[in-house]
Amino acid sequence: MHIQPTNGDPSLEQLVSIALEQLERRGFADKSIKYYRNAWTNFIEFVASLTPAPLRVSEIDRLYLDSCGIEPNANRSDLSWSQDVARRALRILREIQETGQFKSHDRSSVYLSTPAKFQPLQKQYEDFCQHHLAHRSSTVAAHRHILKHFFTFLAKEKLASFHCLEPKLLNRYIACRSDRVNSNSLATEVSCIRSFLRFLCMEGIADSQILMHARTLRFPTEHRLAPIWSADTLESILLSVDRTTKVGKRDFAILLLASRLGLRASDIRSMKIEDIQWQQDQITIRQCKTGTPLSLPLGEEVGQALIDYLSHARPASAHREIFLKVRAPFDPVACTNPFYSVISAALKRAKISVPAGKARGLHSLRHTLATQLVLNNQPLESVAAVLGHGSIESTRLYTHLDCDALGSVAIDPEQVFS
Repeated sequence: MHIQPTNGDPSLEQLVSIALEQLERRGFADKSIKYYRNAWTNFIEFVASLTPAPLRVSEIDRLYLDSCGIEPNANRSDLSWSQDVARRALRILREIQETGQFKSHDRSSVYLSTPAKFQPLQKQYEDFCQHHLAHRSSTVAAHRHILKHFFTFLAKEKLASFHCLEPKLLNRYIACRSDRVNSNSLATEVSCIRSFLRFLCMEGIADSQILMHARTLRFPTEHRLAPIWSADTLESILLSVDRTTKVGKRDFAILLLASRLGLRASDIRSMKIEDIQWQQDQITIRQCKTGTPLSLPLGEEVGQALIDYLSHARPASAHREIFLKVRAPFDPVACTNPFYSVISAALKRAKISVPAGKARGLHSLRHTLATQLVLNNQPLESVAAVLGHGSIESTRLYTHLDCDALGSVAIDPEQVFS
């Protein structure tokens, strides 16, 4: 059935044609396009069964999702594969009808979305962070990610008002998160929630007494240290990457930037093609965390890995960021992506186990490099320069380490700077 458009709007069939064209232009795989086409066919058949047939996707999407058994604000992890495709397909049609094109949504945001009742408040808080606290966009994005979990918990607890937020409920949430994240991440989450509650108190949305029960969590230094990989273990991590695949070429370059140059995940994510000065054999970036510039020698090993990725694995794209998603649409990786999957997959392939409760993210490679430099009697000023620390006190953290653990990672400083 062909549904005629009104007021110049394209028909649903025409919307599907536009959507398919955009999918092909953005490089979606043929199999993915096939799945979307089937989902849109099912949607058009559903619309044709209605009398009268609505012409705006937004008028019928909720009813159609209900017929597919998809609850409002359902997490992606709670949906079947076909339900997930149906919801994404409908979102693409709706955005094309409203704006002419569909946005590329971060996969992380699809898995967990902020419940609708908390979205206006979250927007107010983010505006406050940007305009009054002068937080960087990466910091605001990190807070958004943390608060999604908090809001979802409160929605399940059916919190009617933040004036009703009791200490025991807050404690229960923190206890729940302590089972899922390490101590350092937990301290960060509590700090974010405390900042949000302080904002609520300033706006008169919550009682000030609640802040007394949202104390800052502090852990001893050893709780904040990532694992120190030995030279042999680090080599095993790198060798585990299959560099014959496009994903492997990308992941190998990311691991080298973290292990050989000590770059943070945020700086690797935001690194642009023009940040590499090939003639000068160096990388110059502006650090996301501090905003200060940092120049480091590129080196042959890192340089060759980047050339291999850029020449044989990176999708053609107008984006200037070096590292893009491996699946269409080939956008830059999400601003909250810590590349955890990159190193966790390498650890699994190398059959390397990490003690329970110990951080095992990409930052462990930066920590290992710093430890190697300190162990080999490099001046703290030099180590601070490599890590991009604004204060030498931040670098001094690496001197408070167990000597036996340090002994296992001893290597020649020339290896680090080569």
